[in-house]
Amino acid sequence: MLEIGYSYHLKDTFFELVTDNYLMSNKENGGYRPHYYAIKDTENNDLYWMIPISSQYQKYKVIYDKKVDKYKKCDSISLGKFGGKNCAFLIQNAFPITIDYIDHVHTVESKPLEIHAELQKELSKKLKTALTLHKKGHRIFFVNIDMIKQKLIN
Repeated sequence: MLEIGYSYHLKDTFFELVTDNYLMSNKENGGYRPHYYAIKDTENNDLYWMIPISSQYQKYKVIYDKKVDKYKKCDSISLGKFGGKNCAFLIQNAFPITIDYIDHVHTVESKPLEIHAELQKELSKKLKTALTLHKKGHRIFFVNIDMIKQKLIN
């Protein structure tokens, strides 16, 4: 079962179904990575949006700051704490998924880590904005979310 507010690891079968060069690889050196924050889709109850969580905070902070300087905001990346560490939440790399492809909740010392409520609200708001812009023809997402959604529905 998937609960909102936590992050998850995905099954390899999702990456076998969906071949997109912009998807992050599922495993590295035998470990699970990355993990994803899940948001329930507002239009299709069978879909969730997975937002990758990156530990490369400094790399994405530079990108975030440049966008804020240029546009006065950044809807494609959020910065925040997760598990006591600075992390980047990559809305630009988000994609839809069904619960069948969820492997397990991300844990530290056998305890699931919950994302702070304020950060959850921010991520939901930014994802909604990104999806609205996508519907209007703006290229926000790196992955082909329409192709992925179609494969999942079929």
